[in-house]
Amino acid sequence: MRLYHFSDKNNLKSLDPNEFGKNSFTKSDRKISDVPRVFFYTDPSQKESFFKTPSIFLYSTEVNKDLIYDLSEDKENLKNKFLSKRKDIDALLKHLASNNCQYKGLKYKTPQFDVVIWFEEINVTKISIP
Repeated sequence: MRLYHFSDKNNLKSLDPNEFGKNSFTKSDRKISDVPRVFFYTDPSQKESFFKTPSIFLYSTEVNKDLIYDLSEDKENLKNKFLSKRKDIDALLKHLASNNCQYKGLKYKTPQFDVVIWFEEINVTKISIP
């Protein structure tokens, strides 16, 4: 599965989840959960408005889709386990990011775009913005 990441940093070779929350793009997400993660889009044309400035760079990577838990399909009923009563997104992310879990990422949908969050450092390649 091809994933896309926007950054204000040029010439990145990898993305480190431990950098999560250190820039303006992810500070509000850190309030929901401090689980280290990197955000990706599945379609580079579907992005948040703050990534439409000229000083933004686009990176891409390819991952095995079997390593991503798709919350829309929810094959393991994790929505019911973590989100039905308490809306405990933090617990869901901690479960998926744990060493005991087979997944390295989580895919979910917003009304505007699909997002994949990745829990491990990952190599990326800079590409041209379409």
